[in-house]
Amino acid sequence: MSDPVLIVSGLSITIDGRAVVDRLSFELGAGEVLALVGESGCGKTKTAEALLGLVPAELCRTRADSMRLGGTDLTALDIAGWRSIRGREISMVFQEPMTALDPVFTAGQQLSRQFRRHRGHSSAQARDAALEILGRVGIVETARVFGSYPHELSGGMRQRVVI
Repeated sequence: MSDPVLIVSGLSITIDGRAVVDRLSFELGAGEVLALVGESGCGKTKTAEALLGLVPAELCRTRADSMRLGGTDLTALDIAGWRSIRGREISMVFQEPMTALDPVFTAGQQLSRQFRRHRGHSSAQARDAALEILGRVGIVETARVFGSYPHELSGGMRQRVVI
């Protein structure tokens, strides 16, 4: 096994006084996959949200002994810190792509924005990168999908855009 890329130690998440995650610990090396399996409401999504800094503090109490992504202490990040790594170093493919995409922007606008934000691309570079990545996830008509709004795409196409 390679050196761990992600280390989580003692992650606990409480909602309304009920522990949905209780002292979860794991390590993941580069290229490894971890599957969280369990019944509805057992904390799978909340665990993923905690790793992305997306657990709403007004609804949940989250604490961990340690959460490290590479050399970054995730427990110490502020809002700007989360924005700098979320989507670039760590991300999540949400189960329902229609809610993950903003309906008022085209797929291309949403993809391009990420390349401009995280990689500093110009608008033209971001467009080219977005078209290239659409092709990499198996989309043949990249230009059409790039210019389409989420409601104009099939569920499978939306899922690939999110990926």
